[in-house]
Amino acid sequence: MRKKKNVIYVRLSDEEYEMFSKKLKSSGLSMQAFVTQAILYGKITSSETVDVLKEKNNYLADIDKQLRGIGTNINQMSHVANTNGELPTNKTLLDVLEEVTKLRSEVSDEWQSTRQLISQQRVMQQ
Repeated sequence: MRKKKNVIYVRLSDEEYEMFSKKLKSSGLSMQAFVTQAILYGKITSSETVDVLKEKNNYLADIDKQLRGIGTNINQMSHVANTNGELPTNKTLLDVLEEVTKLRSEVSDEWQSTRQLISQQRVMQQ
């Protein structure tokens, strides 16, 4: 009697089957060994993790937009200073500094959070 009695049937598109066949051939494993290895040790991210990463992506895209706006403001101030010889006021410069510092802090927090999420994924996959 066989030790492995459970059977799984999978349907693949032509493209998926072609990719599967190439990976199977390059692995040098039997189909059963290849699929078993993929099931036991393959890296699949949970839908919750994907949702969190999508959220982070949207958040970072917003920060990127804000940073571009700050860059535009700085360029405009530089243009005025070079054209008219007028320098921005200390208040204007301090406002820009405050905004950049706030965004840097937010990005740092997100970066730390993302690193923790990646570490958790690595632990789950081991």
